[in-house]
Amino acid sequence: MLYTKSYSNRQWDGPVENGCCMMRIAVMQDGSLLGVGEDNQLYTKTSIYVGSWKVVENSCCIQDVTVDRDGTIIGVSSTSTRKLMTRSDLTGQWTISRKFNDVIRIDVLPDGTILGVTPTGTLKRRVGGVEGDLVFQKSFGMKVDDISIQPDGIVLGIEKGGCGVHVFDLEAGKWGDELPESECVTAISSPGNLGEYLIRLLIGVDKKQLVTLAGQNKIPDRLLVIIDPTEKPTTAEPTDAPTEAPTVAPTEKPTVAPTEAPTVAPPPPPSST
Repeated sequence: MLYTKSYSNRQWDGPVENGCCMMRIAVMQDGSLLGVGEDNQLYTKTSIYVGSWKVVENSCCIQDVTVDRDGTIIGVSSTSTRKLMTRSDLTGQWTISRKFNDVIRIDVLPDGTILGVTPTGTLKRRVGGVEGDLVFQKSFGMKVDDISIQPDGIVLGIEKGGCGVHVFDLEAGKWGDELPESECVTAISSPGNLGEYLIRLLIGVDKKQLVTLAGQNKIPDRLLVIIDPTEKPTTAEPTDAPTEAPTVAPTEKPTVAPTEAPTVAPPPPPSST
């Protein structure tokens, strides 16, 4: 199931209607979702809040998927060879790379380098894209089950055997502490944004639920996803403002001064004789 959460919120909102059930997820440049189903086929959905999952023809058999900056769909074969596969769009055919590949999870850095996770939880890079050279990526602090790269290049990961999200310092090669309120997920994806309604999402999948972490991101050249305010779930809080206090001012105190003491002196007492 799909859920949404901003960085500032403490609780997940959802589930979003027709969000179930994908093992992995990515976001296309038009804001539509890509999912890897339990049958290892690609599925697509119009957006987070709109549409139902529909199978993509001739899309078997993959175990992970991401979308390159130019819109190319990149998948990891679910066969024992784990070959990288590409297709230009949803209607195209898979092209299988001849390059050796031993990663099971992938995402793409802003410079086009593919960052991948091996079965043992270490990281590798393929410099130059799908047909580039595979090199070791140093990483200290933990092993990971999945990674996600945000449009600004920040790398996020889920600890192997855990379910919280951590940030990776790519230059230092070190994993940071778990982000607050980020558990419990086993897969993540970080699309960009579309139009003036700028969103950053973290999409996670646990064993039963697909969850989405949403927060603001102002990167206009990476236009991947939009949440239209008109598409928000019907369970959202009412938008009507509460009844305001009356605008009529309360009755003021009388302006007439109270009756003053008499100014005429009282008559003198009678004189004694």
